Amino acid sequence: MQKKDIRVENVDGPVVGAQEAKIKIKWAGICGSDLHEYVAGPITIPTETPHPLTKGTAPVIMSQEFAER
Repeated sequence: MQKKDIRVENVDGPVVGAQEAKIKIKWAGICGSDLHEYVAGPITIPTETPHPLTKGTAPVIMSQEFAER
């Protein structure tokens, strides 16, 4: 992963657990953190060592700016 590496892909939806809810997203946007990762990153996205909580590494699905339907 390098700066300005962005991809648009279709992915499977999340698996919802017994204590979770799934909502339908109408719109999603790019927040400041996403923009910094795009322009100068990777900054906080783990590329080699997995994230301690999510265990994920790049590439990741960004954007927490959303509106439900």
